Amino acid sequence: MRKFILFIGLFMLLLLATDRGSSWVLKKAYLSMRGGQSGGQITTYLARSRVPPVLIMGNSRVALNIDPAIFPAGSANLAHYGTGQVFATGLLHILQQAHKLPPTLVLHLDLDEYAQPARPEEISQLSFYYRDNPYVAAQINALGWAERLKNQSALYCYNSRILSLAKAWLRPGTSTDFGFEPVPPDPQDSLRTVYSSQRLNVQAGRFNRAPLEALRKFVAVCRAEHVQLVCFTATYYRSPPYAARAAAAVDSVLRAGGVPYLNYDLHPVPGLQGSTRYWHDVTHLNTLGVPLQSQALAQQVAELRARSGQLAQR
Repeated sequence: MRKFILFIGLFMLLLLATDRGSSWVLKKAYLSMRGGQSGGQITTYLARSRVPPVLIMGNSRVALNIDPAIFPAGSANLAHYGTGQVFATGLLHILQQAHKLPPTLVLHLDLDEYAQPARPEEISQLSFYYRDNPYVAAQINALGWAERLKNQSALYCYNSRILSLAKAWLRPGTSTDFGFEPVPPDPQDSLRTVYSSQRLNVQAGRFNRAPLEALRKFVAVCRAEHVQLVCFTATYYRSPPYAARAAAAVDSVLRAGGVPYLNYDLHPVPGLQGSTRYWHDVTHLNTLGVPLQSQALAQQVAELRARSGQLAQR
């Protein structure tokens, strides 16, 4: 019996050593990633010696629609495809902990999120930071009792990331490989845009208020860290039926926090809404439309930054 207990103890010790040792190696590889959507974007940003004057965050409507080069020199686009407010708030806490918050943060609010089921599980995309960031850990643990158990293994956060790590090792990204990935015009753009716009009415589901709580937390962190927050919703090719109700709910939260909200769905950029030549699909611009949306946003953000600077001098 004593030998069996000793065997089990040694076996568990070996598993623990393997888990911690392997995770140490993989962590080094992960932190060396530069560029790309699978983590390298965040590690590249955190490795910057200086924070950007303006940081733009959001989903694919930021990645494809907003060119950071039109903003002040050194500005960055930290967009992540297919993410929502839960992910953005988790990422903000990571930037806060690393002391990498910018003086001005521009956050895109996708009104589509408020017409779809809640997606709290998207916080798991930040599971690499589970052991380092209390907020991310708490949000992942809240998904269910099994999450806390699975994350006892230091290797678990690399689940489904091995291929991306191997790809990054074979083909390293660059420090300029951020979230902006414009799409050139395509002969199918017009057809794709019109077809996808016809599906908007189908997508109008039950109103989802879950992202509002994550937005409140986002606003609270920015206020506590004295970060100037500007929120916006990019122009749609055609305004979706749920946009007005979602925008009103978002605007009420932002007004309570004193955060300006630039709603380009309510006040579209001239020439964009309804003109298929600028669109890749109903929500994403091609490179013909990107300058129009980016310049309009950059101009209004510059005005807000100047106004904030004037108030600070008084």
